[in-house]
Amino acid sequence: MRRRTALVQWMKIVGAVALAAPSLVIAQRATQPIRRPLPPGRPNLPLAPGRIYPQSSGVAGAAPSAGVFTVSAVRARDNIVRLRDADGRTADVYVDSDVFDLSTLHEGDEVAVDFFVANEGDERVEAASVWKLETPRP
Repeated sequence: MRRRTALVQWMKIVGAVALAAPSLVIAQRATQPIRRPLPPGRPNLPLAPGRIYPQSSGVAGAAPSAGVFTVSAVRARDNIVRLRDADGRTADVYVDSDVFDLSTLHEGDEVAVDFFVANEGDERVEAASVWKLETPRP
């Protein structure tokens, strides 16, 4: 009889824990990013011109907005490309060699760039993705 009573008590405890378990689950950060809809012919990149914020804009240290930029200069050895927006402002952007091979870029090329959000106090602008745009041939 004792064994039966202990078994019933144990089953009650297991049942209570099983019912409470879903409410005890701690929310976790998603491991996969949310995908934006893909524009036709280009992978997950904006179609609009990008923008580089001037130092006096009050958005100090803000990364440029994602978009299309013109390449002003390339320092492949340092993994840095200088980008110019439609307003003529420029910024030096670090591009990891796993993200894009800078040796394929030349001055005047157009690229679509998406940026990492900078950590507070980090002044380096880093590209999350780079896509070289093909210029239409006449």
